[in-house]
Amino acid sequence: MGKKLTTILTLGLVCSLSACQNLPTSGPVTAFELQENDANSLVLKGFGPVKDAEADTIVRDFLRATAAGWSDDFQVARSYLTQEARRSWKPATSVYVYSDDYPPVISYDGESKITAATRVEASVSKDGLYQIEKTNSVYKSEFVLERDGQNQWRIASLPDGAVISESSFRAAFQRSAVFFPATDRRTLVADYRWFPRRRLASYLMQAILAGPSESVAPAVINAAPEGAVLPLQNVEVRDSVAEVEVEGYGLGTESSQLLFKWQVNATLLQVSNVSDVRIRINGVLISDQPVPTGPAWALDTLISLSKEGIIRDRDGKREVVLSTTDLGDEPVSYPTRGPLEDSAVAYIQGGSKILVVGKNTQPKEIYEGEKISSLSIDRANWVWTVSKGKIIVVRAGAEPILFDSPFGAEEEITAVRVSPDGARLLVIRGGQNPTVGVLPIRRNVDARPSGIGNVELLPTGDARTLDATWAGNETVAVLQAEAESRYVLISQLGANSERVRAPERVQRISGGASSQFLLLETEDGKYYTRTGSLWNALATTSDIRFRAFPH
Repeated sequence: MGKKLTTILTLGLVCSLSACQNLPTSGPVTAFELQENDANSLVLKGFGPVKDAEADTIVRDFLRATAAGWSDDFQVARSYLTQEARRSWKPATSVYVYSDDYPPVISYDGESKITAATRVEASVSKDGLYQIEKTNSVYKSEFVLERDGQNQWRIASLPDGAVISESSFRAAFQRSAVFFPATDRRTLVADYRWFPRRRLASYLMQAILAGPSESVAPAVINAAPEGAVLPLQNVEVRDSVAEVEVEGYGLGTESSQLLFKWQVNATLLQVSNVSDVRIRINGVLISDQPVPTGPAWALDTLISLSKEGIIRDRDGKREVVLSTTDLGDEPVSYPTRGPLEDSAVAYIQGGSKILVVGKNTQPKEIYEGEKISSLSIDRANWVWTVSKGKIIVVRAGAEPILFDSPFGAEEEITAVRVSPDGARLLVIRGGQNPTVGVLPIRRNVDARPSGIGNVELLPTGDARTLDATWAGNETVAVLQAEAESRYVLISQLGANSERVRAPERVQRISGGASSQFLLLETEDGKYYTRTGSLWNALATTSDIRFRAFPH
């Protein structure tokens, strides 16, 4: 038997891979096959150790076989390990994802120790949370090998977790929403996770019972029964029906059961081979009454200021919300509306006053302050703005609510945007280091904002932030500037970002129902809409200003 050496696992900023070692240019290659599983998704199939393979080949082929582990429960990958290592290795602890352009660099000491250095783009925790890693972050792992009874090299010591390429990760994993009810129970809020495609329904159901992640927990409740468990840790899917068996306490009323059913249905119906869900709690089938339908969103509505007054455009129809005569003599800016069909419209008058107007009502002043930023209205008609570095939340008939900057007292914020579901707040920080953050909104059962959670910065790079917007509930679009050039950084929550070039001199951005519905406004009042990766000029009259989707 060969010598055993210690296992070292580090993750951090180290020298570039090219400086550490050149990529190998020779050696055996282990092939993959693509096979189709029961859920009609492509999966990778790995192959076992080649007889009399050298130690470095064993490690290289083991890494390839690991990519297929979520299809075969890591049976092939474990065939590269000693008996003891097979029992102790925990591959699902974490997943490290590297670009296909930068495969692991293998270093061999010529005896029994192998080092694999991988430039990591992202990592995924056991509970499915996706984390984008810093540029040039390298995952470095060491393997110790020994010869078995047949004189074949096998891995005796290795770090927990798995290292796979971006393409393998996309084939094996799916980004899904784990839904939780908002505190007022009127809508569902998505908590985005990455889970293996195989047995996806089971992973999603376990995530529901485990509860929301820290990034959204303050904004939601969990409708699952108290102390609920999946007795078999599994959800069976038979004839496209997900059979959910839950044991727990605290779902005695029909309304609580239907709320739980709504949450589970919305989550499990994302699975490709699931078209219906049956839920039993302690062996009793939940009521077959229809689940709530949720809000009637109107995210395709555009609000503008024109010579007619404040106008609303939707489905090719134009409506004057408030005429020029009703607006008065003081200048009006930043008209906006909430995300629902019956949401109010708000605007700034005279640079210091916030007014709101509902259907068939007259404008009502609800706040006056200094240096008011552009407005954002949530689905409960609370109006959010920034005044002198503080977040101000106001509504007709209620006292103003004030929140300090989530970045700290010395860090001024310039604008805020509420997600359509009202669960998250997008915060734009100005000053020397402009950036964008997202944080959860705490609310009472009547949807009144009561606090904000911890801010999570978006990786926006070194470009200067000009503006930012929600595009639906899962995407943030950030307008950036580098010298004279403009870009839009499109970031999905819990996923990577893409960056697209924008027209010159754009200064504002507004988002509709998704990242395909983005509207840009230039310094001279021109507008552009997105078509794929292109921007098309919007034909508008010269008197149209502050045109925007609800935000």
